[in-house]
Amino acid sequence: MPLLFLVIVAITKYVSLGAIVGISMSPIMMIFAKNNKGIIITLFLTLSVIFTHRENIKRLINGTERKIGQKKE
Repeated sequence: MPLLFLVIVAITKYVSLGAIVGISMSPIMMIFAKNNKGIIITLFLTLSVIFTHRENIKRLINGTERKIGQKKE
């Protein structure tokens, strides 16, 4: 998932989007690995990251989230 995080951040310049997409892929990877215990843990982690980033998600939707290197207005 770190590689996916880096790719998303490099393309979009949004760290929060990279974190959300990166962690969201974890349960999918656990399904492919047939790791049932891992699925539960990664689902919990995914939900906690999404909950933590809820304000960032609102800003992403509204187009007001700052990109890397962007100065505060």
